[in-house]
Amino acid sequence: MTGGIIARMTPVTTTLHRIVRWSIALLALIPLAPLLLQIDLNGVAAGGVLGFYFPYISTGAIAFRIIVEIAFFAWLALAVLRPEFRPDFRKPIVAIMTALTIISALAAIFGVDVVRSIWSNFERMEGLVGWMHLYALFLVVTTTIRERDDWKPFVIILWSASILNALLALSVDDGKAIDTTVDGRAAGIIGNPIYLAIHMLMSAGIVAWWVASSTSVGRRISATLVWLATTSIVLFGIAIALSGTRGTFIASAVSLLVVAGVIAFKKDSSAALRKSAIGLLVAVVAFSAFLFAVRDQQWVKENRFLERASSVFNVSGGTVSARFNNWEIALDAIRARPILGWGQDNYIYPFTYFFNPKMANEEPWFDRTHNQFLDWFVHTGFLGGIAYLALIAFAVLSVTKMKNASLVERAILVGIIAGYITHNMFVFDFLVSAMLFVMILAYISARSPRFGSAEIESNQTKVVRADVEPAAVALAVVGLCVTVWVVVVPTMSGASGMIAAISTPYVDEKQALFEEIIAERKTGYTEAVEQFVVSAIQVAGTAELPEEIRNGYIASAQQAINDEIDRVPDSVRMLMFRGALQSRLGQTDAAVSTFERMAELAPHRPNNLEMLVDAYQTRGTPDDMTKARVLAAYIYALAPDNLESVIAYARTLIVDKKVAEAEALLAPYDLYMEGKGTALFSAYQTIGRFDRVAEILERYLADKPGDTELTYSLAATYFQGGQKQKAIETLQTLLASTTDAKVRADVESLITAIRTGKNPIQ
Repeated sequence: MTGGIIARMTPVTTTLHRIVRWSIALLALIPLAPLLLQIDLNGVAAGGVLGFYFPYISTGAIAFRIIVEIAFFAWLALAVLRPEFRPDFRKPIVAIMTALTIISALAAIFGVDVVRSIWSNFERMEGLVGWMHLYALFLVVTTTIRERDDWKPFVIILWSASILNALLALSVDDGKAIDTTVDGRAAGIIGNPIYLAIHMLMSAGIVAWWVASSTSVGRRISATLVWLATTSIVLFGIAIALSGTRGTFIASAVSLLVVAGVIAFKKDSSAALRKSAIGLLVAVVAFSAFLFAVRDQQWVKENRFLERASSVFNVSGGTVSARFNNWEIALDAIRARPILGWGQDNYIYPFTYFFNPKMANEEPWFDRTHNQFLDWFVHTGFLGGIAYLALIAFAVLSVTKMKNASLVERAILVGIIAGYITHNMFVFDFLVSAMLFVMILAYISARSPRFGSAEIESNQTKVVRADVEPAAVALAVVGLCVTVWVVVVPTMSGASGMIAAISTPYVDEKQALFEEIIAERKTGYTEAVEQFVVSAIQVAGTAELPEEIRNGYIASAQQAINDEIDRVPDSVRMLMFRGALQSRLGQTDAAVSTFERMAELAPHRPNNLEMLVDAYQTRGTPDDMTKARVLAAYIYALAPDNLESVIAYARTLIVDKKVAEAEALLAPYDLYMEGKGTALFSAYQTIGRFDRVAEILERYLADKPGDTELTYSLAATYFQGGQKQKAIETLQTLLASTTDAKVRADVESLITAIRTGKNPIQ
């Protein structure tokens, strides 16, 4: 905002404007929001005091929402009082952002799960509520932070925060700093390598833009500023390398190529600038060619960065093939609901309905397509998807029409957009990168003309009566309080309540906390239902609890899951949780019915079908056993490379006494090493092959000699297999190795029981 307009403002509007500007500046600290959490520093609690569910996501999102709400309502009062702060809906980007918001709202309302679409969950903190905050931020920034100098506080804070995150990335494996790695990849304080990488890339772009834009306002760039920017950008690049994020490697290369290409091929660029740009083009292409040429060399595979970077040329296997398979599911989802899509945050539904069995070995639940463009088409249909594509297109077009912007500034802005969308071709977006992108869109929009206008038209300041100011401010304060109460407070209480509910050992307190979160039906509602059911399964097996408390807890959890399925009858995930609880409670008929409905909705999803096989075998009627055999064979045919499918099929073969055939099927696998050593116990026990059970238990006991429970199980298995003497010898070995009086008494009692012919299991 220019000094002339500020001079004409009243004390009230000046204060409002300052609130807006400093709120926006504080948003640059969002990448450091996890510092508010309890962080382990060399085994000592450090950092803040917040304890939220999915803390690295929810902490930043809650802070972001509070700051945006403060900025928005201060801006709203300002816009009422000063017309020059009102959005110009004739600007292309403003119009498209508004249209996209309306479409998102309609998609949420008419989607398959309205609650999830609007409120999202703690793992993502997006949904319509999240997008509305981004839209609010866009309106505020595009009307109040119009000029390059207005960005100074935000850029300086972001620059500093990015340097801190990059330095934390450099502290990988030093054993002294905060743990900033995930599977050996740098994650910074953000907590996720992918999120760190795109944060670094966009920060590098914004720093480069900030320095380059000095020439756009007729200023000379100081050598010190250039040195600081160059050093910072190199540091950010190292952090990207340490993150091992392949999508960002590609995005970085694309950004550099776009910036260099725009400068090199524009006629109005100077000879020196063109030569530098061509040099950058050659360097990026040469390095990419080098990586391609040496990608199979052993020394490349032994270097973490080079291995990850060169693997971008591998278009088959691993996560790459999983991406392609996931995108096929997304295309099926778009075809099924092409107009308004499934609603924000609802990809988990078509993912299960159109599941690709080739993904059976991947994580069981994908709630994103891992492609931001496909996400928009799935969530909001062709209306939203096309609007999002138009937003990108008009952003680039608007950059070319920016007045008083140097060639380098325009090139960098286009490069930032290119890098952002390239990165998001392979992953889904997250708060910090989405926030920075929206703010860049807002800046471009503020500096670009209206539809059909070659010039940027300035708003004329109009006089607003001073007696209106108190009412405008009062309404803004009320609006802020209501919004915080409706949106932020339940989210904070739910996020902290989830942690309390999961961690408390007191069942009655746990139940009350879950019921409170579920009653809100806002952010985290579905996660609370799931965790409630999981804990109910555990409570069902806790014999020391008073029966009244145990039954009350289980009944409440069953009511919660039943209500959720009544609300969204076709939720495969919720049916899975209900069926698991019913199975644990011995409600076999109900469990079979639930799993059959689940199989009907997701007929190509082995993980869920295997649960139905187990339910059939548990009920055990001749008809059920036939169904189990047929279904297990079908599952194996769907995903013959999936271990769970192999085990499910082998289990039915064993029950059919086709042990040799089952063991031939399992020959390529070591179930013990795969953590599935006990998977076939029940099948072997059903046909009396206790020798096979004993072999597995012997292996477990060899790794844990003297383990009381394993020794008891092995002795019981020997006894069931008719090897009484071996059972006694096993127990005597434990007796000789322990000094625990209670254990010795129990062992002696078991030995006596075996000698008298009693089953030690009893």
